[in-house]
Amino acid sequence: MLRVAPACSRGWRKEGARSVDSLEPCRVLVVDDDEIVRASLMSLLKRSGYDAACAASGEQALRMLESASYQILLTDWQMPDMNGLELCRQVRLGYQKGDVYLIILTMRDREHDQQLALAAGADDYIYKGAAPATILERLQAARAAK
Repeated sequence: MLRVAPACSRGWRKEGARSVDSLEPCRVLVVDDDEIVRASLMSLLKRSGYDAACAASGEQALRMLESASYQILLTDWQMPDMNGLELCRQVRLGYQKGDVYLIILTMRDREHDQQLALAAGADDYIYKGAAPATILERLQAARAAK
């Protein structure tokens, strides 16, 4: 019987070939200047089996990306100093598309906003009012794309 490995890779494995516990969980970096939002997302991700870390600013996120590997970056759009679009642009300067899956999580919900986010290098766009199940579904899609 074949199963999809729960790690970030799309690889298939034969049951019993390697323990699920030996696979590294998907690493997600949450970037938001709101402490409550960060704590809520961290709780959701950790309960769902993700290896999650957080940053309070775009600058902090860039430093974290330099020192550790993350498969998914989930960032707010509106933050002081460096907004989520600029963070996406900066990440794309240092990483090829596909190296890090970038998701903008924002209160902005116009189609034009989505186009701006994608043009800045984001791979996906989620409205902050989305249900936790929707956020997890989008993260699962990001994992499948890795």
